[in-house]
Amino acid sequence: MSEDSAERIIDNPTAKEMRTMFPLIRILGSMAGFASRMGIKREAMTEFKNSIDELMASADILELPDRFNTAFSGQGWVATGSFALDIMRTSVGLHDAGRLEEAENTILEWFTEENIRLFAINRARRFHAAHLRNEQLEEALRLFLEERYIAAVPLILIASDGFASDVCGVSPFEKNADLTCFDSIVGHQTSLPALIKLETSNYR
Repeated sequence: MSEDSAERIIDNPTAKEMRTMFPLIRILGSMAGFASRMGIKREAMTEFKNSIDELMASADILELPDRFNTAFSGQGWVATGSFALDIMRTSVGLHDAGRLEEAENTILEWFTEENIRLFAINRARRFHAAHLRNEQLEEALRLFLEERYIAAVPLILIASDGFASDVCGVSPFEKNADLTCFDSIVGHQTSLPALIKLETSNYR
């Protein structure tokens, strides 16, 4: 499934390409600032420089998935492409400050009915075979919302196993299953593969 896997998510080709653009972006920002001070299209140049500054201020988003996985993968939380960046940033900050319970509560707050339905159930329907697991996912969501976690978790695992088998032809719980995906956040070796390894470590 994967080509040579990058050691960190930030070393994935897409993220690496974005990082190589940062020096050029900084230069453009400096040039815009200089032009503004010289009175050359001052308003437009100032607005452009402010946009560059905002972009560079948010450049840490490329590092967030790695920092998040380092902090939380041992507790069963891993980064995905659909996970809210502000939640990742806040939870990592709380973790680094030693406020571990608050950090995990911040993650849990993201798992609302709306987010689960949008990012797990509805997006899964893009795959032609997903409808086979729709009832399982809907029932798991109902159990989750009722806080009946002992019943919800096994059903989620069953649905996940079936979904992967239907779509990819492989069970994520199969011994030595390759769950990595080239140039992916969730498919990186520190994300989903690490999560499955954690989940199965006690009974393999």
